[in-house]
Amino acid sequence: MVRKGLSLGGVAGLALWLATGCTGAENSGQAPVRLSPSPLPHFADIPVPSGFKRVDERSMDLVSGSVRLVRHVYEGRADLMAVRDFYCEQMPVGRWREVNRRFEEGRFTLRFEKDNEGCEVEFRRRGGLSNMAEIQVVVMPRHVTEAPPSVKASTRR
Repeated sequence: MVRKGLSLGGVAGLALWLATGCTGAENSGQAPVRLSPSPLPHFADIPVPSGFKRVDERSMDLVSGSVRLVRHVYEGRADLMAVRDFYCEQMPVGRWREVNRRFEEGRFTLRFEKDNEGCEVEFRRRGGLSNMAEIQVVVMPRHVTEAPPSVKASTRR
């Protein structure tokens, strides 16, 4: 006998499709949408994807002569693979060289170096199944092996 209606699997699949939206490139096997750089980044050599806004309450920067300590947090809507591709393509434009990349517990981390500075770009999904992403960019002198206290304390939220 043929059952009419939706099965439990069909209901779950429909709910997942509705929650992720119609264009879920992450789940469809399609390439993520390519992000473009913001025309007015806070620092010329550190790109920010267009549409991402800095979260001032969680950001800081200190520039003294040629030394800078930066921890900027940005939020916006983007696929995490598109964010990864954006930084892998755009950081070399500012003369940054990729040192390594890591994925751990839902967070991507890309490390770059140039001259006497290091830059760590960490990004993750925010808010469950939404397409909201959070990016944290930390820049410091390469000879510093540990984040300054004000940066360390504010990352333990």
